[in-house]
Amino acid sequence: MKSTLKNFIACFTLLSTLSFSQTSNTITPVKLPATNFADKYWSLDAYATVPLKQCGWGMGFGVFTPGKKIGMINPYLPIHLRVGGDFYFAELDRKHLGTLPLSAPQLGDAKVRLSQNNMGLNFTARFSTPYSKKFTPYVDVFAGYRYFGSGMSITPLEKQEEYEESTSDNLTKSNQFCYGGAAGFLVYLSPNVRFNTGLMITSSNKFGEITDIARARVDNGNIIAQKINTPKDMFILKVGFTFIIDDDNSDNDCTRSSRTCRSSGTTWGGGGRSSGTKANSVKINVRPNK
Repeated sequence: MKSTLKNFIACFTLLSTLSFSQTSNTITPVKLPATNFADKYWSLDAYATVPLKQCGWGMGFGVFTPGKKIGMINPYLPIHLRVGGDFYFAELDRKHLGTLPLSAPQLGDAKVRLSQNNMGLNFTARFSTPYSKKFTPYVDVFAGYRYFGSGMSITPLEKQEEYEESTSDNLTKSNQFCYGGAAGFLVYLSPNVRFNTGLMITSSNKFGEITDIARARVDNGNIIAQKINTPKDMFILKVGFTFIIDDDNSDNDCTRSSRTCRSSGTTWGGGGRSSGTKANSVKINVRPNK
């Protein structure tokens, strides 16, 4: 009896070993399919700009290359680098001066509006976590060009024969080399769209002069204004969207050197001339910065 039991146990053990060995040999490893992450594609930023210390707004856009891994925060979270270009425009201030008499030989009155603008064109490097995540923080570092300008728009109340319907041009402007950075984050909305918001600071060591729009006034039919220095630092809030440019359309999970206008009772016109038309003009006196 004991001999039979021993033989049975030995046979059972042998069969179990053979069965396990056969089962183990038939298991094939499962290879997970490769995933096309959004970081492999170009991206486009489109956003509104809001200067924090001024009262205007504008818009901008940026184009960036696909992400390239340059480091790791942890074993599962790489840091990506993208390079690209960024352009923005913002109106910093505007002022309506009402109606003023047109300069001779024109007759009648015109509506006059002053404006102050800023724009920038930068080469940018962006450091971020993968765009395939639901929440993606990023930091931008840039250098490039920025512009400040003050302008005037003159629109006669009645169309003047041989003159433009509306005349606009720069009063003063300043061109500067700039540098700075931005910090923000992206929020996943769809495979090809992310909500994008961030805060940008742009700086320059060069100062320029532009016409002070806020304190401009009218005196005896003449516009009186002064010049002010351009700011060294500007803070601009950006709010908009980032679009993943997927060609396959597949769903992925993943110093004062600025030009200034003439002063002391000069008249100002300007703007692009239509063929055979003249610029409208009113009297403006832009005084030096005190």
